[in-house]
Parts: sequence; C-alpha cells; structure tokens
Amino acid sequence: MRFNKKVELYKVNRINDGQGGRIENKSLYKYIYCNLSLLSLEKQIQLFGVANYEFYNLTTIDTIDIDNFYVLIDGKYYKPTHKPKRIKNKTYVTLDRLEHAN
Repeated sequence: MRFNKKVELYKVNRINDGQGGRIENKSLYKYIYCNLSLLSLEKQIQLFGVANYEFYNLTTIDTIDIDNFYVLIDGKYYKPTHKPKRIKNKTYVTLDRLEHAN
C-alpha cells in the first residue's frame, strides 16, 4: 500500500454565536500522507442507504487524535462518518463529502 496522497487535516471548533446557534471555526491541524480509495456502491448502500460517489476510505500511518475534524482533498472538504480506527500501525476512517463547507 502506497501512502502517496498528501491531504490537510483541519480541526473544527464549534463556538457559540450568542443567538442560540454555533459557528464552526476551522484551523489547519497537520498534513498527512495517506492512501485513498472510493467506497464501493454496494457497500455505500449497505452502510448508508444511498449511492454517492463522494465516499472515501482513508488509510494512513499517521495518528488522528482529534475528535472533530475535516479533511481537505483536492480542494473539497470531507467529514468522517465515524471515529478513526487504529489497527496495528494504521489508522482507518471513512469520509463523506461536505456540501456547505468552503
């Protein structure tokens, strides 16, 4: 497995806006090298009930030790669908495309 794709991890802080809502504040956390693969359509339907071409499986040797984060891949933001899983020396996470992030 080659970890040749460089992506950016952004830490997300949710700040109260004083009117009962929250504002998301993104700040660059770190760069990581990873392997990206698209999640198969059959698996997407089985897990999420929808077929979308924007789900990725991300595998990396780096640790992801923050809870709320976004990943910037080719100018598009993605959010994790679950907490990153650390198995042996690799971290695994499934990513979904964010439509509203910029």
